[in-house]
Amino acid sequence: FILKTKELSLEGPLIEFSSKFLKSFTRENYEMFNPKSWEEVLSFKPNFFRLITNLPRDSVITPGTQHLYENYVDFVKLYGNLFLISFLKYKITGDIVGCFFSIPNPFRKNKSDIYDSVEAFIILLEKEHQGKGLGWLFSLFSAKKGWDNNIRWNSTPIENKVKRSLKTFKAKSILLLENGNITGHVLMFNENDEILYFGYFGALNHEKNKISFLMNSLIDYGKLNKFSKIIGPINIPTFIY
Repeated sequence: FILKTKELSLEGPLIEFSSKFLKSFTRENYEMFNPKSWEEVLSFKPNFFRLITNLPRDSVITPGTQHLYENYVDFVKLYGNLFLISFLKYKITGDIVGCFFSIPNPFRKNKSDIYDSVEAFIILLEKEHQGKGLGWLFSLFSAKKGWDNNIRWNSTPIENKVKRSLKTFKAKSILLLENGNITGHVLMFNENDEILYFGYFGALNHEKNKISFLMNSLIDYGKLNKFSKIIGPINIPTFIY
């Protein structure tokens, strides 16, 4: 046998944020949604198999993938609900161009005897729609749905080299909190000690005072860490989305 890849696990508590914060990010021409019924979920099976062709060959390790979709749906029906399944529609063509599936954890419940933990199982995007930050927005969308449905803990498998990339780029976030809710966010990263890049930059309702606060915080961070330049907004590295 030859070791092709090594999977690790990242996990932690889910963070609450408002729906307005999620809507503050521009996603024109795209719609993220949860299916309304299990019958609708099954009708998207051809879309799932088309999307899975975008995965690297080494990533497809499950034999008999023709049965994978039904097995997954049955498991979610038993321990979870429809909020764990999300799809992405491209409004211009009406095509399904992405999906985000989470798996309920049947070994953890809260004091009310409700399952409160999930694993981010798989995220798929059509190649021409990759590199736009949609995967990151997908993660926020799914996290918000999870919180609204009593999910408080999340985990995800991650390839070892991706984790190393996260450390290499030193990705960090500046969050603006009001009454415990996230109302502003800027994501930043650096490849070296000279230039600080920032990608997503969003504030609730695009309020100028929030934008000003985030910008000043970004500048202060750059000065404190002695970066010579701050460049952005630009697309963040693809391993994040």
